[in-house]
Formats: sequence, structure tokens, C-alpha cells
Amino acid sequence: MIEDFLSSIETKGEYSPYQLGSDIQSYTESFPDIEDKELVILGVSEGRDAGENNGTKASAAAVRKALYKLSSSPHLKGRIADIGDILAGETLNDTYRALEVVLGELLEDDKVVIVIGGSLNLSYPIYSSLEKLGNSIDISLVAPRIPVEEDQLLMKICNHYPHYLFNVNALAYQSHYIPYQSRDLMNKLQFNQIRLGQLKEKLDESEPLIRNTHALFIDIGAIKQSDAPAIYSANPNGLEGEQACKLSYYGGVSDLTRVFGLFEMNPEFDYRDQTAKLCAQMCWYFMDGYSSRMNDHPQLHSEFLRYRCSFDEKTPDLIFHKSKRSARWWMEVPNPKSIHNSDKNVIVPCSYADYQAAAKGELPDRYLSAIQKMH
Repeated sequence: MIEDFLSSIETKGEYSPYQLGSDIQSYTESFPDIEDKELVILGVSEGRDAGENNGTKASAAAVRKALYKLSSSPHLKGRIADIGDILAGETLNDTYRALEVVLGELLEDDKVVIVIGGSLNLSYPIYSSLEKLGNSIDISLVAPRIPVEEDQLLMKICNHYPHYLFNVNALAYQSHYIPYQSRDLMNKLQFNQIRLGQLKEKLDESEPLIRNTHALFIDIGAIKQSDAPAIYSANPNGLEGEQACKLSYYGGVSDLTRVFGLFEMNPEFDYRDQTAKLCAQMCWYFMDGYSSRMNDHPQLHSEFLRYRCSFDEKTPDLIFHKSKRSARWWMEVPNPKSIHNSDKNVIVPCSYADYQAAAKGELPDRYLSAIQKMH
């Protein structure tokens, strides 16, 4: 029973019918019945792996305080549960194992989970729990630094056995923090990479990447200090609060995203609860995106416009699909292992810009990246 790993929470004050606090079934006195719930909020009271930012163990309570006061949505009424916090175990590995077990059961029960608290290192047991899905796994990491060196987070994930990892999207990283050896390794591992400047210039180009992701992890340090001061290693440059909320919405509206994680938020460094309020709004936008999911994929319905782009005789035609439901785009990438069998084509999310490039006779970068991964 997962409640054996969880502790109840305190919710202060009463909430109006128009606030989320009145809609969320929370673990206060007794563990909530989550059988019919779709979205589950889970806190983690662990900070031992956060170095000088160890106050992250208190972040879930701070974010809840702000989240419960936000407006509720009729589309989410009766669909959200808050199951409390995983307390720090006797050892750090005990906490990791508890998180992996709890998330594993929630994922098996087809829940979508919002994880709040602790350091970015909690992404590793979360990734381990995603094995319950039994498929190849895509993860997206929004962070100023890319932990890809030996014994760091992404290298642990890449080396994890059994190996289900298919792709990593590294978003909003800041080049001045990345050793050149790490950049070479990221290229070798074929991570999809969007630097901070590129992401801020064309934020919508990140949506196709997040649309195909199973877990979206956000390091609060990716947001600039003026918008999110509550972290020991706050950054003068970074995403703006609105951009962080939009990325969170992309995670929510993705039909594949099963876990949304907010990490590194430390209330000890917060100013008038500013970061806690921003994190609450990011959770709100993830929920809002979730309420707008529409099972939108070329293999799930036929409400699509199809466009064919031709190249030279050595390059197969590219088929693009534009959804009539959402105006989002996909493209069919010929599988090099079965080039003469169109049924084996791989359909990957893309953007209108990819179609525009193909219409001009240029192979989109997203197409070339997909071909490399399939090889």
C-alpha cells in the first residue's frame, strides 16, 4: 500500500468553491480514495542530495499553500488528489526507493503525477519508475546546467539497466555553464538541445519535443533570479515566469506526459513567496494543459490534413499531418530498416516551420535527427 510511504499534510484555512483547495482531495486526516482520480500531487521532503540548497525539502508545503488558492476549473473537478509527502528515509537511497515504488504504483494505475520537492537528482528514481510503462522513454529536462558528466544525473539515466531510454531533450541550458567535453558528449548521445537564447526566441519550437515526452523535469534554476529567487545557485539570466508556465502547459497538454517534476525550489531563499507562487502557477498551467488533452495523433483519429513534400530521387517523400483538432503538426519519417513498407514509418511531432522547410526542398533538422536515432 503506497500510503505506508506517505505522510499527511496540513492545509491552512478554508477555501471558496472557486479555489483549487476546495476541489483537491487531500491527505489530511485519512488517505484519499484515488481510484477515480486522474491527476495526483506528490511532495518529497528530501534535501540531502541538494548540497547547499538542502532547504528544498520544504518546497512542497510552500507550493501547496499558493496552489490551493488558485482558481479551480470545472474541467478538473473531482479529478485531482494530493496524497501527501514522502518523508526522508533513513538513507538517501531509502527515499529514492520509496519514490520509485509510489510512482510505479501510480503509473500502473494510469495516473498522471505532479512531483514537487527535493533536488533535480530525484529525477533518477522517477525515471526508474517509468519502466512500468514498458516502452521506450523520452524525457525533457529544463535546466541551466546539463548533468551529463560521469556519476551525474543524465549519465546515470543513460547507463540505467534495463535500458528503455530513447531520447533526452535538454532545454534552456546556458552555454557558459557547460564544459566543452559535455557538449561533445551531448552531441554523441544525440540529445535534442535548445540553448536558452534559442528557446526564448522561438519557444513554440520546444512544443513538438515536449509533446513526445513521458516526463518533464524543471529545475527552478532555469528561471532567472528576478522571477524565481528561491534557489541557492540562482541565475541572473534564464527563462521568464510566463515562459516557464507555457512550457508547463506544453507538458500538460501532451498525451504522453505522465510525470511533471518541479525541483530545486528552496523556501529559505524566497522573497515574499514569489517563487512558491510561480511554481504553483506552473502546476496550474500543467493541469490546465492536462484538461485540454484530446488524444491527438495521426494513429488515433482521421481528422488530419495531409501534405506531401518531394525531394530528389534518392530521398523519399515526406508526409506531413496537420491536426484539424489542434493545428499541431506531425511528419512521417521513413524507417531505414523497412524503407519499402510505409506501415513501418515513424510518425514524429514537428512544427509548421519543419513543413515550410520541406516545402522549399530542405530536409528539416528534426527529420535528420530522427533518422540518426533510428540508425
